[in-house]
Amino acid sequence: MPIVQGWVYNDPMELRLLLGAVLSCWLAGCLVSFDEGLLVDTMSTVDVGPDVVQADLDASPDTRPRDLYVGEGKAPLGVFCTDPAQCESNFCQDEVCCESECQEVCYHCNPEGLCGPTPAGKDYHGDCAKQDPSDCQQDGQCDGAGGCRLYVSGTICHKGCISDSESGVRKCDGKGVCLAPTTTTDCAPFKCNFASGTCYTSCTTSSQCLSPATCKGKTCK
Repeated sequence: MPIVQGWVYNDPMELRLLLGAVLSCWLAGCLVSFDEGLLVDTMSTVDVGPDVVQADLDASPDTRPRDLYVGEGKAPLGVFCTDPAQCESNFCQDEVCCESECQEVCYHCNPEGLCGPTPAGKDYHGDCAKQDPSDCQQDGQCDGAGGCRLYVSGTICHKGCISDSESGVRKCDGKGVCLAPTTTTDCAPFKCNFASGTCYTSCTTSSQCLSPATCKGKTCK
């Protein structure tokens, strides 16, 4: 299908040239590509096909070209649209004529008009709310398989006191679980300071010491 691109229309003569090019294109049944007032000469039209053009199927809807269809009838799949009535399929999603409504969680319509899972690490439609890593649940992105991604294995979900007597680091397992720490620090005879997540190293009161130790001279004994 030919794509027309071309002139800057800053004066009446250029505007007439523009209108002539659009009319010629409409008669040929092609796509016109607009870019900040630019339209390319009809003399430079090129026939392109699937064996020539390699579409970026994972392209963000915000970065795709917006080609105005001016051919006969309704627009085929993959053509820029603003309303379902403009499309042969009667579906306009992600600003392209799409094969389906394509509104499932973490799905999007690619530049060819095919509905499929949103790439991992992307969330074009805001489907996945970002949760606190302490729960090891949704990290705010899609997983590439039509679902919301969980925090990956190794993400720190807890760093600090495990109990009154220990501190340590806990990590997500990539499946939604915050694992028990593999190593811990024994705070005895001091307690773990929950405010800082580390062991006390000196004391001002016996409440900072593990029983039966008491605070004497800034040291738990």
